[in-house]
Amino acid sequence: MCGNARPREMITSSSFGWGRQNSAYRSLPVTDCSPHSPSDPGPADEVLRELLPEFFAAWDRDLCKAYPEIIAVNDIDALHRLGHTIKGSMIQFGFPRLATIGVALIQDAKQVDFTAATERITDLQNQLSNLRDRFS
Repeated sequence: MCGNARPREMITSSSFGWGRQNSAYRSLPVTDCSPHSPSDPGPADEVLRELLPEFFAAWDRDLCKAYPEIIAVNDIDALHRLGHTIKGSMIQFGFPRLATIGVALIQDAKQVDFTAATERITDLQNQLSNLRDRFS
């Protein structure tokens, strides 16, 4: 499914009011399904590397359970929180490209755009699958 994903618009720091401290995320495309993306090196810390199987499994469970519940009731606040959690979790585990999806979900919540959010969740699931294969 990942090979059929369309590239998304570029997300830039100005799109979300970021300042210079977030320059690492400027102009990163939201979708890059490459399993060997140099922008997503994974965790540098060995302890976090050991937690990757659990990290991927937890995100699979959360995205399959939580997101359908969010869209079933069009919960904008929950979508915003999910985006924020994705952003922070992906950054912590060394996946900055995936963090941009979390940022985009926050923006989708602000714009009440569940269609775009659903596409981003699908992209995230595809990329997590590729990363799981890469780090297995």
